[in-house]
Amino acid sequence: ELSAEQGGSSSELRLGDYSYYGWGVATSFKDQDSTVHETSDDSLPPMYTLNEVEISAQHVDYEASLARYRKTAEMTVTGEWMSSFVARASF
Repeated sequence: ELSAEQGGSSSELRLGDYSYYGWGVATSFKDQDSTVHETSDDSLPPMYTLNEVEISAQHVDYEASLARYRKTAEMTVTGEWMSSFVARASF
């Protein structure tokens, strides 16, 4: 994710694949009352909380994958090594 945020086209493409195929894991946190809350960008990392972390399989998210693929398609290929990753992608 960090590489994709810094403009890495191959990382952006890979994250799109993860969303499309449902690869990877999703995390959620359990409070003391055992209710589950989904993570958000503004939440604290698990090391700063006393809650239990629940890890589950990531679900297929076609909208997120489409957004990642579109972002990859709009990127300018600046390095010759990037061409092979973007050329193999089908948008």
